[in-house]
Amino acid sequence: MRLPLLLPLLLLLPSLPLRAADDPVRTTETPTAITASNGLVAFTLSKTNGRVTSLKARIKASGQMVELGENSGKTIYMHYVSTPEPLTGATNKTVEHPEPVQKNMIRLVASSADAADILVGTEPTDQIPFHIEWHLLLRRGEPGIYIYLTYRHGPGMAAANFVQAGWVVRGVAGQTLFTHYLPDGPRITPIPTGKVVKEVQDATWLYDDGKLISKYDFCDFAHDAHVYGMAGHGVGLWMVMPSWESCNGGPLKQELTVHQGPLPAGPQTNIVQWIVQGEHFGATGIPIKADEKWSRFYGPMFLYINQAPSIDALWADAQNRAAAEIKKWPYAFIKNADYPLVRGTLTGKIHLADGTSPKDAWVVLTDPDEPDFCLASKGYQFWTQADAAGNFTIDKVRPGTYRLHLSGADQPQDFHKDNILIAPHDNLDLGTLEWTPITHGKRLWQIGTFDRSTREFKGGDDFRHYDNFQRYLRNFPHDVAFTIGHSREAADWNMGQWQWYNEHPYWSVFFDSPAAQTGEATLTIALAAADARQLALTLNGHPLKTLDLQTSGAAVYRSGGQDSRRQLFIIPFDAARIHAGSNELRLQIPGSYPAAGNETKRAVDVRALFYDALRLEVDPTAKPPP
Repeated sequence: MRLPLLLPLLLLLPSLPLRAADDPVRTTETPTAITASNGLVAFTLSKTNGRVTSLKARIKASGQMVELGENSGKTIYMHYVSTPEPLTGATNKTVEHPEPVQKNMIRLVASSADAADILVGTEPTDQIPFHIEWHLLLRRGEPGIYIYLTYRHGPGMAAANFVQAGWVVRGVAGQTLFTHYLPDGPRITPIPTGKVVKEVQDATWLYDDGKLISKYDFCDFAHDAHVYGMAGHGVGLWMVMPSWESCNGGPLKQELTVHQGPLPAGPQTNIVQWIVQGEHFGATGIPIKADEKWSRFYGPMFLYINQAPSIDALWADAQNRAAAEIKKWPYAFIKNADYPLVRGTLTGKIHLADGTSPKDAWVVLTDPDEPDFCLASKGYQFWTQADAAGNFTIDKVRPGTYRLHLSGADQPQDFHKDNILIAPHDNLDLGTLEWTPITHGKRLWQIGTFDRSTREFKGGDDFRHYDNFQRYLRNFPHDVAFTIGHSREAADWNMGQWQWYNEHPYWSVFFDSPAAQTGEATLTIALAAADARQLALTLNGHPLKTLDLQTSGAAVYRSGGQDSRRQLFIIPFDAARIHAGSNELRLQIPGSYPAAGNETKRAVDVRALFYDALRLEVDPTAKPPP
């Protein structure tokens, strides 16, 4: 039982009457604040700046209301980041607006015994050219707050690149109340208690006990992040996301969940947040032209407060609550033209002509004309994964016209189908989708699986660590020398190739060929992430190709295993370069340097690339390229 540890603290707090779960919702309003309570949860919102200054929950054991938020007047608030005039080139400047709020748009919209709706918003300005509203809904009997956000852009509003927006909740600092972060079940992490010695890089701190922790260590993928939060002393504070349909980047979008916000001294801030629009890990902003008509409804998210005797019990209950919220989606109590309650369902089956299993292939709906679902941002997205037989169902789809994307299933290139029209009450069956694999002859070998991830490689299933670049040095003292037919991907191929090395400035792939090859050979390389500028390929001592790379995001140095932007290279060459017997393909980041003597470098200073998969094929009937 953790709860009794909190009782001495509770006795110091002002006692309030014990409220039952069926108590009515009550609101009070003064010239400076609005307060709402339903007997289980109470919060106060400032009419000056739109911040929630207090968030309390009734503790069952004592009947007292306990403050869950940081005592700084910023318990819950919204932040916004944009780049005004996105078409003006290099003069663009990203501008952060922590709280885009206008006082005349802070008001109690509705109040009854069953629910209260409080609005915070802003009208368009040159820096924030959107009509923005965010609503806090407190409902009778609910141990938490529903929060949603709307953006509207139209005539008379300036152009902008909408970069980032989200809600931030600051819990009680230190470990007085919350003791653990839970970005997901496997990562139940004690909150750091040491003093911050220095900031190593952005939001990455070294503590006096030697721990080095980054806020990016706690990121998660949208397809997994239906609930996350912080817990301790019998209380949990969770963000529950029944649907990510309104957020950019699709199922493989990675975002911040929980983290610490160190202060120069004293206990550190505990933060849980929902980034509804963001560019982390290479995702994209939303480009809006001047006068363009565009709108988006974000959420609702449910800020859930629970109580249980242990961290495990709190987490289990939070998962159950998330499942219940998903089942209720879309919420019938939300009345907004941008939030349709009557929706449709899409079904179908994937068939790969070569017999490859389509199991776990991503099936994603985006706005029309989106080339890559991971870079989609302007419209809503819906997704699922195919089963072993290729069957899929996507339900609760907003009415509209979409592009269908199929990705994964060890296919280097995605499949697309356009003009998917979903109508209200629709149950659209696409039948069997014939996905034709693109091949370049007989496969000689392959390393990895084409699925946009590094998960099958060493460290690729456990990459939420700042020191991935240093782990490579420890795990591969002789660098990567991978022998086809003998080496194992999970042990002998690292998730990332950094610009520094132990013994050799390159990685080697050794493979045997039973005879000299003729015709056209094709090397296909997919990168899950990169901030290196080039990759030089050498076959049997002769230059093959130097690839020019794009910066795909920040997974390389922000505790990631992949970025949203994948890079695919299809490299044809004369198959005669493949000899009978032993062959060696070398992969080198130009400018690589030894790690010895450079041990003090930060992750951001050591450029790298992460492989998704590599495949070598030969077509003896094809004419070799010149």
